[in-house]
Amino acid sequence: MTILVQFIKIQTSETLKAKTNELVNKLANRFDWLETVSVSFKEGSGNTGKNKICEVEVSAPTPRLFVSVTDLNYETALKVALSDIERQLKKRKEIIKAK
Repeated sequence: MTILVQFIKIQTSETLKAKTNELVNKLANRFDWLETVSVSFKEGSGNTGKNKICEVEVSAPTPRLFVSVTDLNYETALKVALSDIERQLKKRKEIIKAK
């Protein structure tokens, strides 16, 4: 499995990159059929304070899954995005088993 971490128009954070790899590896251990997980961090516009965006795209033998989460900080957005992806992967796994 390949993990791609991108920081779009923001400073690269090795701590955030390490945390992302750790959480994605946990997800990959549960779903061994994943091929590529791409995680992008960027800053949105607006004055609400919730302008940290985390986007996660998963490539697997099934169609691609995508989640975009906006929150107060990148770590929280990452956790919520991976939780949403995990929920989608569980549904996809059930569909595959049913066939």
